[in-house]
Amino acid sequence: VPRRTSHVREEAMIKLYDIVCKNDNFPEKDIRDLYVKNAGREKSLQREDTLDFLTYFNSFSSVKWKKYTTIKEVSVELYVQGDFEITFVLQDGGGKRFLLSEEIKGGHYVKSFPIEEVGLGILGFQLRSLSDEGSFISGAYYGEFDVFERKTVGVGICTYKREEFVLKNIEVLKGLRQKLPELELVVVDNGRTLKVQDPDVCIIPKKNFGGSGGFTRAIIEYMERENRVDYILLMDDDVVIEPSAILRMWSFLSGLRREYRDRFLSGAMLMLSKPCVQFENSAYWARFKLRSKGRGMDMRDARMLVRNEIELNRPNQYGAWWFCCIPSHRVGEIGYPLPVFIKGDDIEFGLRNDRPLITMNGIAVWHQDFDAKQSPVQNYYAERNSPMMNNFARGCNFLTFAITILGRMVKRFLRHDRDIAKMLYLSLHDYNKGLYGITSVGADEGLRLVQEYAARKVSGFIFVKVFFYALYTVALYPKTHKIYLKFREQKLKDASFWKHYLGIA
Repeated sequence: VPRRTSHVREEAMIKLYDIVCKNDNFPEKDIRDLYVKNAGREKSLQREDTLDFLTYFNSFSSVKWKKYTTIKEVSVELYVQGDFEITFVLQDGGGKRFLLSEEIKGGHYVKSFPIEEVGLGILGFQLRSLSDEGSFISGAYYGEFDVFERKTVGVGICTYKREEFVLKNIEVLKGLRQKLPELELVVVDNGRTLKVQDPDVCIIPKKNFGGSGGFTRAIIEYMERENRVDYILLMDDDVVIEPSAILRMWSFLSGLRREYRDRFLSGAMLMLSKPCVQFENSAYWARFKLRSKGRGMDMRDARMLVRNEIELNRPNQYGAWWFCCIPSHRVGEIGYPLPVFIKGDDIEFGLRNDRPLITMNGIAVWHQDFDAKQSPVQNYYAERNSPMMNNFARGCNFLTFAITILGRMVKRFLRHDRDIAKMLYLSLHDYNKGLYGITSVGADEGLRLVQEYAARKVSGFIFVKVFFYALYTVALYPKTHKIYLKFREQKLKDASFWKHYLGIA
């Protein structure tokens, strides 16, 4: 399989991503096995010590690179001190397959593989120290492509008073720009509290129009620049970034085959509370509710790396906006997001793109767990916006809508909680207004009204009101369905509605 061993890397080779041993944002958490197994002594190895790089962040997904890009050859470049034995393996559905083993005599090492001769799986390697003192210094994957176009990527972060996270992420992304000048950064500050003055960062303070307003404001900023970026990467503010994930994303998109250029690239979510466990790799709308792929996988297990690359064969796929990279030309073709404040804008935008997602091991962020975010106000937006997806998803109709509404009502009634019932009532009431009615007031004013309602006390009669209003909502479906489709068609084809709604001159 190997093509050559060399101490000189060809200039045609493009760096795909760095081989890294740790993330400094996790000093107190054990995530080392996502980078290097048997890690912790990279700089002070003794004879027979072994480092295993067949890991989530340091392996090479030949199955995805071969399918989606024009890559012809992949190279591993290492810098080490001391002598080592390097062993290359391919993990696939049949297990771990040995490719080759050879000695490294210290210094600079390069090994190249023709992509056509690499199996469809996960390529990785191990280093075994042959010296009494050895060190792993650095490394990277490189690729040679038939066609490689250096794409520009505009990162859009929406934040609301989460300086603890967003300031760190700004510094990480500024550092990345030293390696990747094609990267740009816009931060939309819904809380108007960010104290950042930096020529390399565009800070846009605005009223709190939620995630949908903040992300859309970033999209507008990039779409209306004279030199439009090729891709827009939307990221939540409360995430921890692995820099190599963004380098991997950029090189992957720059080498992408033309037939895949309408697709969104969706990053996985790893859990901050269990940082080696994946919350979601991709997702789809399953007629009545959301379904996730890859939930609960422990990404320290090399077998999970293979399973994680199996692609969804489902309609209605979407990429969550904790990390979703969107081709800017698709915004021009399909329009702008729904004005729903939070909960569902990313889902509907993925449904509207109507293309399968691209996902890949190593493209991910850590995100705060959603259980920590539950509140009556959060629940209101989830209850109001989820039924909206029935209007836009393939395979959905009056029957799926009726089952959705009545099923939600029964589940909430079984909890016999007045506060839950009252928020369901308000969500149904506002859903029936349609987006024309919902956007008749500013999103910040709408939030204030919801917060006031959430603080009210209600009697047990609220259950009767919810019962009859749920039936009314179902009966009204033929009318509201047309109104939701009409709003999207009339208001979201270009940025005019959003610019007026956000007060952009």
